[in-house]
Amino acid sequence: MNRFLSFAAALLIASALQASAAVKPVDQFSADQIMVVRGQTMNGRIYVDRGNLRTEMQPPGMPEPAVSIINGAQKVVWIVMPGNMYMEKSIETSDDISHAAWTSPDKLESLGRETVDGIACEKFRLRNDRQELFYFIGEKDGLPVRMISADGTIRIDWRNVKTGPQPAHLFQLPAGATKFALPGGFKLPGMR
Repeated sequence: MNRFLSFAAALLIASALQASAAVKPVDQFSADQIMVVRGQTMNGRIYVDRGNLRTEMQPPGMPEPAVSIINGAQKVVWIVMPGNMYMEKSIETSDDISHAAWTSPDKLESLGRETVDGIACEKFRLRNDRQELFYFIGEKDGLPVRMISADGTIRIDWRNVKTGPQPAHLFQLPAGATKFALPGGFKLPGMR
């Protein structure tokens, strides 16, 4: 009888620990992305594949989308500009913590559960000495739902999420791209 009670108690504890464990975000997907920065809305797409990240955002009044590529293997961030030019920065020196949701999931700090737009989510915090963001992923499926800055000035929502591997060429520079450099590096729009 004691063995049975010990076994039953161990099962209950294991089940409780599993139920309280943080949901693992999917690491291969594409989605529509709606970003609101200080009241200004930009629509675009996001592609994520195991440490690689690509965003294509259409800024108001711009003829071409702004493209940002993180190549996880090369540990580099590229901003591709009109005219097939790009700027480059090392992931290690980037002060934008948002990409860590996909490139460094060990930096996600679980904060419990919260409902976002009717979806039960796991809430995570990402932060460094310059930024603090909250990232919400679906509790049932690990799909991204929302990311919001602690001060509320930046919000990103994801819709029409499709899981699966993404084409490798999305995480490379376009053929013939020319490197462009600004004194002091570059800052991503809306990031401090």
